[in-house]
Amino acid sequence: MKRRILWLISPLAITLLAGCEKSKPTLSVQFDASNPVSFSVEQIKSAAEKSGFDYRDSNGDFQVSFAYDKTLKSQQYRIEKADKTIRIIGGDDQGLMYGGLDLAEELEIHGNFDKLENSEHSPYLEYRGVSVRPPMDLRNPSYTNNGDSTRWNLENTWDINYWKGLFDRMAKMRYNLLSFGTVNSLPSMVKVPGYEECALNDVYEYTGQYDDTYLGNCTNMYRPEHMQEGNYRLVKQMTIDEKVAFWKDVMQAAKDRGIYWQMSTMNTYTFSEEGHYGITSHRDNAITRDYFKKAYQALLETYPLIYEIKTTSGENMDYPAEEELITAKWYREVYGDAVKAVLDKDPERAKTFYLGFAGVGNTQLTDTFYSVWNDYPYKLYVNKRYNDTRLLSVTKCTDNDGYIESMPEGWSMMYNVRGEDAYHLTWGDPDFAREFCRNIKQDRVLGWHFANDG
Repeated sequence: MKRRILWLISPLAITLLAGCEKSKPTLSVQFDASNPVSFSVEQIKSAAEKSGFDYRDSNGDFQVSFAYDKTLKSQQYRIEKADKTIRIIGGDDQGLMYGGLDLAEELEIHGNFDKLENSEHSPYLEYRGVSVRPPMDLRNPSYTNNGDSTRWNLENTWDINYWKGLFDRMAKMRYNLLSFGTVNSLPSMVKVPGYEECALNDVYEYTGQYDDTYLGNCTNMYRPEHMQEGNYRLVKQMTIDEKVAFWKDVMQAAKDRGIYWQMSTMNTYTFSEEGHYGITSHRDNAITRDYFKKAYQALLETYPLIYEIKTTSGENMDYPAEEELITAKWYREVYGDAVKAVLDKDPERAKTFYLGFAGVGNTQLTDTFYSVWNDYPYKLYVNKRYNDTRLLSVTKCTDNDGYIESMPEGWSMMYNVRGEDAYHLTWGDPDFAREFCRNIKQDRVLGWHFANDG
């Protein structure tokens, strides 16, 4: 009898317990799946699941929606909460995405929306980014081609999933600038009219041994013996047209995460171009000048998602100070004319495009340099290495401030935050980073990007 009573009680108890179990709150998000905001929606879904919400396509207890407000500036957004209705309102795609990421973080931190308040947000600086100097091919190397990192990462450079993963992480950290470049990326990215032989098919890696005879200025990083039989391997078979298609996809993936693409280049390096059509690495070679001008015009026309070009004379264009005017005119005739030819045809692109010049080390920008740009009609900036000393114990960049004082009216500055591996440690201190940013002259500084030599 006792056993029979127990069997009767157990189902009843289970039923009562089930009835007392609290149902999960539900959440739904209204959005356009074709919009880059879908990335932040995925983050909201993930945070909701971790916080005990059930996600529904519509009619959730909590309802989130996205909308534009063109009175807001680029990247700016508002979050409005009324009871269980939450609206994210952005000035553009970036603003909407950042608003969605903000909401996802709020939910992940607190587990609910109880502490969510109406708020408005805008960036302290327009650009916040990282510099990447990827290995591209042994025939058009960069500073680290003589290291193991090139051998280990060359395949990643040509893997779209690597870039998409990077852009996802950048977006979550609100980085919106990628400074991309080797000392000369052109042969692996563009086919130049009149100089078609300079374009490189396929991707190769050197299999021999590097040694300490390779110079830090990169001038002898590529040598004829590298392409002798037995000294290299084929990493990936690609035509130049397939490479162009690849980089277009990569740049679109960056744009989908609100990231601007800055092309960075040094001058003049002509590893694989040397000998074709009479091209050399010498500044005063008229053919070399013509090649680079047409190459950068073709690059900008091929990739409309390039928002900036940043250039510097580098270690292979280091001429005496008395020749500064000659070098400055070279830049005006090559980069200035190439950019102008493209922007003259596209006024909309001209509104957001920047042409920048590195002001570091052997490339001090003086009145002589600035003078050749007096009548240039498009946006210009100086890319200045952080305080020039790379000492990240300093939060007030007096050297950069001095540069700003000498820059002509209309020029802006982009900080090149350098410190090699040390910046990871210092930038991890929020008090340091906050004080650093507050000391930046916002009216003349566009933003910053982390960078290193390798």
